[in-house]
Amino acid sequence: MVLGADGKEYGPAPIDTLKQWATEGRLLPATQLRDFQTGQVLTASSLTDVFPPQVVPISSMAPGVAPVATMPPPGGGEWSRPPAPSNYTRPEQQKFQSQDSGSRDVLGAVIRSAVALVFFFLLNGIGLIFAGYALYYAIQAQQKGHKMAPVAIAIAGLTLVAIGIGWMMRLK
Repeated sequence: MVLGADGKEYGPAPIDTLKQWATEGRLLPATQLRDFQTGQVLTASSLTDVFPPQVVPISSMAPGVAPVATMPPPGGGEWSRPPAPSNYTRPEQQKFQSQDSGSRDVLGAVIRSAVALVFFFLLNGIGLIFAGYALYYAIQAQQKGHKMAPVAIAIAGLTLVAIGIGWMMRLK
């Protein structure tokens, strides 16, 4: 059983699967494993079938250092899902980890909506342009995954509709 970075246990898994995950970098030498049958916890690096020991000539070892034997790997079955090291990021999570979370876009959309209303009454056509930009920034915030983006879209959309209705009333 692999003790995953998320605190859950996965497995049991056969040695061949562990070897494959080790070569893919999804099983690290420091990953903790639990023997399915005995419950003993050990690190993956102690499985010589998965992480073969480096051969170091005894003559190059420091005086007083003895070679260390490792324990045999646990038996295994099928995995419910593969483990991932703690620094692994799933592709669907990567968009939420960008530096720009969309906060500036939400703020920009709300400010541009307010400015659009003011400019509609003072400078007519410029208000419509600002309302369009407000909606653009609100949509950008939604694409970046900001939780307040739907509110910004609603504000910018209502501003655009209000200015559109204002234009229709002026034309009559």
